[in-house]
Amino acid sequence: MANRQIEIENKAMKEILIAMHNLGGQVTRKQVLQELRDNSDVFSEKEIDATRTSKKSGKIYHPFQWKFNFAVKHLILAGFIDTENGHDLELSKKGRNVDINKFDANKDVRSISEAKFPHHKAKNEVVIEKNRR
Repeated sequence: MANRQIEIENKAMKEILIAMHNLGGQVTRKQVLQELRDNSDVFSEKEIDATRTSKKSGKIYHPFQWKFNFAVKHLILAGFIDTENGHDLELSKKGRNVDINKFDANKDVRSISEAKFPHHKAKNEVVIEKNRR
């Protein structure tokens, strides 16, 4: 399951960068999703719009949007996207200059963003606390 999610997030990272380039570099998450829906060769409209019902809460959600938002978060942490409020996105200099044909999500993004991801920091702090005792 986790490997499949990472694979989808990695594909989404590249597609997000392409969509942002196509839209001029300053966009909202909603505009990027619409661009993917309209023009992505990687993700179908059906896959983007699919919904599921949570077994725990019974609420309807969009699985692709979870993966999309994690992909955006990784791109922000790796310095490809700048944002002040998490909603409005802008390609950074690094994002504007990326060679999409050579882009490797694991090497170019995850190698930087994984250590900065909030849930990793909390785990590291717990380990440090245990080691001090």
